Amino acid sequence: MTLRLRAFSGVPLFVHWSFPAGGVLVALVLRATPEESFYLCSTYALLIFLHEAAHVAAARCFGLKVFSVELSGIGGVCRSEPPRSFSTAFVFFSAGLAAQAALLASTLVWINYFGEPTSAPGRCFVAVLTLVNGALLVMNVIPQKPRRLPFGTDGHLIWTLLLNRIRRRPYTYRDTSPTFPPETRLARLEGFMPPGFTTGIEILNDNTTHMDFVINVLKSHLQISRDEAARLTMAIHSTGGLLIPLETYERAVRVATAINADSKARGYSLVCRPVEP
Repeated sequence: MTLRLRAFSGVPLFVHWSFPAGGVLVALVLRATPEESFYLCSTYALLIFLHEAAHVAAARCFGLKVFSVELSGIGGVCRSEPPRSFSTAFVFFSAGLAAQAALLASTLVWINYFGEPTSAPGRCFVAVLTLVNGALLVMNVIPQKPRRLPFGTDGHLIWTLLLNRIRRRPYTYRDTSPTFPPETRLARLEGFMPPGFTTGIEILNDNTTHMDFVINVLKSHLQISRDEAARLTMAIHSTGGLLIPLETYERAVRVATAINADSKARGYSLVCRPVEP
């Protein structure tokens, strides 16, 4: 389950239910008191947020549109337009690690000049920005790619870029979001049927249709807010497709026909079809 929070600087922020677990784990490892646990969890959440905020800043620096930021217990994801060059991709993927390194260095400098803090909030703040931050930095730099995730760590993406550069391969950006064949029927797949669904439309994710286009057509033809359209688009992008309930099959046909017409006019291959009851 994912909760949508308010947009920050125009970027929708989504928080997965597991997000608090990261801070709780830190508190358990450090054997913190209830008061200390609150400060540790708060600082851990801030650290993850700043990491993703650095990605957002880097994307905007290069004129890339940012669609959303997703936070979970193991980190976060900044979803944006594909970087257009090697240098853009390198800075974008490195931005979060650079922000963490800057926080670690500045905290150590502060301690060197002013000494260790004595208050509970200060001790927890320092512990997260040094010990926890340092551990996350090491984990992120290692080029690992979990089997169950379509994406790897920042280190995995950075090392892949560098290896391709060393081997003189042309720069390409591989979209790692899940996709299904065009003939896929989501209603037949486990986990895609919304509770109480009777009729509506299904939309499949693909690696060519721009997310901004999907947001616009959903907003226009479903007559919903841009924030709601962005939430639906992120669900499509993250899971490979989405079943969207509508009141009648006739409306589902009209909406699917209109979306497909807009997609064809723009040269996209977006799959949208009505789903019969």
